[in-house]
Amino acid sequence: MVRLTGDRAIVFIQSSVRLNDWNEPEPDVVLLRPKEDFYASRHPGPEDILLTVEVSDSSLKFDLGTKARLYEETGVVEYWIIDIPNDCLFAYSDIHEGSYRTVRQYRREDSIAPLHLPDCVIAIDNLLP
Repeated sequence: MVRLTGDRAIVFIQSSVRLNDWNEPEPDVVLLRPKEDFYASRHPGPEDILLTVEVSDSSLKFDLGTKARLYEETGVVEYWIIDIPNDCLFAYSDIHEGSYRTVRQYRREDSIAPLHLPDCVIAIDNLLP
């Protein structure tokens, strides 16, 4: 993802994001809006997040339920879950009144691009083990 996004996004790997006063998860991958200090002065918040990605195996139920609700309620515009047990990716987007209205499922032969970086096309095969 670092090569694909170049200087159009900062890639955080397993680093904290501050969603509100009570929630500071550590997603597996986060694409952030560029910032000169690379978020050294503060944790990024929902307004900074272009994409949040969770890689789910044993945590699948939690990531599909609790985490999806947390991300949508706090305004994270796009959330991907790499679903290891079912060999697919779920992409959540299109927040309206605190809920994701669009959930798409992608399989190995598909490709996907972050909504805010549409030219950064990634083959689902490259995201699944």
